[in-house]
Amino acid sequence: MRDRSSVTTTLEQIDVVHRMIRRYPDTFMLALSVDDIRRARQSGKIASLIGIEGGHSIDNSLGVLRMMYAVGVRYMTLTHSESLRMGRVLHR
Repeated sequence: MRDRSSVTTTLEQIDVVHRMIRRYPDTFMLALSVDDIRRARQSGKIASLIGIEGGHSIDNSLGVLRMMYAVGVRYMTLTHSESLRMGRVLHR
């Protein structure tokens, strides 16, 4: 997304993941760590990891990155269809 809706759209997608995990707790388990992945497997559940594709999803903001972590994001690809202005982000 080339406009400033990337963060909102990403948060809405993360919300869907959380709602799906709550709706189907016998099938899915939120995995925030390797130990969670192991527990999900031992329980016969699907470990659900949350990641964001493309650094543009944080709108060049370390504050947004920290908030993404708070809602369960554990990995981010740096590029997808847009570039991230890393110099600006790293100097905040």
